[in-house]
Amino acid sequence: KEPGEYKDFHYEPNVQQYQNGSLGFTHISKDSEGQYLCEAKNNIGTGVSKVIFLRVNAPAHFVQKSKQVQVVKGEQAHLQCAANGDTPMQISWKIGGQHILKEGRSTLALAIVFLTRAF
Repeated sequence: KEPGEYKDFHYEPNVQQYQNGSLGFTHISKDSEGQYLCEAKNNIGTGVSKVIFLRVNAPAHFVQKSKQVQVVKGEQAHLQCAANGDTPMQISWKIGGQHILKEGRSTLALAIVFLTRAF
């Protein structure tokens, strides 16, 4: 959210407002991230308000858990690693414990020269 943009609190099953005015979140997601404006007022004097920025940290996770790619010997294969999460994120490729690409690339194109094991 941009500065000055606040989230209006509406009833949501994963958000609870307690008697003391605080909010409780269960099963929080990146959609909940943003600036929240809390306002308090009574019949004595003017009301007060406070802005609280809620940041939701998301660990790296794969969009697609597992995938098997089949290719004909001599053809090209494209292996894609789609991961979501907070940045900066580092993606690396290994085969047999050895790095095969520079960090940061998430797509690998291979020319299949020989196969040692077929699935």
